[in-house]
Amino acid sequence: MPASFIKIAFSQYAIIAFCFGLFFPVFAWLIQAIDLGYPLSLDSLLKIHQQYRVIWVTDAAPLILWLMGCLVSIYRFRTIKQIKTLNKDKKRTQLILDSAPDGILITDAQGCIDSGNRAAHQMFGYQSNELAGKNINSIRPKQYAEDLTEKLAEIMAEGVDAFQVFEQEGLRKDGSRFPVEYSVSLVGDGIDSKIVLVVRDVSERATLEKQLNQARKLEAIGQLSAGIAHEINTPIQYINDNMRAISDYLVDIELLSSGYQQLLRELEQQNLLGKQVAMLRNLEQQCDLEFINQDAPKAMRQSLQGIQRVSDIVKAMKNFSPSGAGQVSMLDINKSIENTLMVARNEYKYIADIELEFGELPLVECHAGELNQVFLNLIVNAAHAIEEKGEQRGTIRITTSVPEAGYIEVSITDNGCGIPEAIQQKVYDPFFTTKEVGKGTGQGLNLAFQTIERQHKGRIYLDSHEGEGTQFRLKIPEKMQMDPSEPEYPQQPRQAIG
Repeated sequence: MPASFIKIAFSQYAIIAFCFGLFFPVFAWLIQAIDLGYPLSLDSLLKIHQQYRVIWVTDAAPLILWLMGCLVSIYRFRTIKQIKTLNKDKKRTQLILDSAPDGILITDAQGCIDSGNRAAHQMFGYQSNELAGKNINSIRPKQYAEDLTEKLAEIMAEGVDAFQVFEQEGLRKDGSRFPVEYSVSLVGDGIDSKIVLVVRDVSERATLEKQLNQARKLEAIGQLSAGIAHEINTPIQYINDNMRAISDYLVDIELLSSGYQQLLRELEQQNLLGKQVAMLRNLEQQCDLEFINQDAPKAMRQSLQGIQRVSDIVKAMKNFSPSGAGQVSMLDINKSIENTLMVARNEYKYIADIELEFGELPLVECHAGELNQVFLNLIVNAAHAIEEKGEQRGTIRITTSVPEAGYIEVSITDNGCGIPEAIQQKVYDPFFTTKEVGKGTGQGLNLAFQTIERQHKGRIYLDSHEGEGTQFRLKIPEKMQMDPSEPEYPQQPRQAIG
């Protein structure tokens, strides 16, 4: 007999049920024997069964109850097995969750935390199981509480396919803050549904991004250094030439002046004029005094213009990378774009003409260095797009305006090769580039997206048609710390350029 059958047949529940079942036939026999006046004997038992056949039903009670006890045992064995399996699966699942490097939190629709893995507790500075029962807003700064509540409501409304990824700040038990990335999804359906938040500490990534942004700035300036040197060399060259000419002129003037002085002394001594005047005229012709008098002022003006050009370039370079990078300051966007154009001139001067249409803008509270870098990247990209198209000299149009209260808009449009529609969704991805090796790193547009959308809470819009050109519109808030729930700025059709 199988061991499992023996365990069930002789289980505690089966034996108790069988013994309890014996009570029913014995009690029936006893009652019938007393009622009929039969003595308690085997013959009396046989007579009772012959006279009352219904007693046979009572005799089956022990067997029926034994079978019921066996069924209870089977159910119990299976239940215990399922419980053990569930406990084993639960431990295995918890081990898997605890081995994950990212924090995992499971909450209900109201944001009450049911459980969290080891990484989540360590990340927020709590002991094991301390997070259970807390609200998700207790581990986030207060200013983000309403935003998360809205996101959880959106997840519940969208159903099982809902999924959102966003970056905010986390709040440790000791009150310190750190940047985190949330991946939020819905598990289950109906009242049993749960929200799963995968929390990733991006402090190291944020540090690396800052270092990468700084390296990108240095790389961009390094790429432009040859052009800047050329721009500075040109005015310096004609300053040098003009100064040499003026130096030569001064030697001649000094010689002529010496002749004049000698002549005056002789005239004073001898009162003679004819011979000396002739000699003076001859000396004037040798020195070409008339030409000197005409060219010297022109040379001096060119020298002054060259010096002013050098001064403007140096000033633009200084304004492009202001000291105290990363600090909030008030920026004149129009002046910033002019400085950027001056710095980047060598990238576009042989390729495209610049059209400027500046509106009257308020000063913008921003990270000036980062915005300057965005303008530089977009202008250089526009020049490269026109160069890649290679048909003729192109145009880069830059306009600024105030589309609505509290915001300014910068539009940079080119008539270059355009961006294929198939890759327009990828242009903001890190390291994605269509340029040849050595000409692009794939970080320019990602930096623009991070600076405008993440850092300044603005919007960046792309409108591009392959073979026709590209327009980037930057919507930048006038003040920092704008409300992140601001409605999306509607896109407008791109204007064609000549």
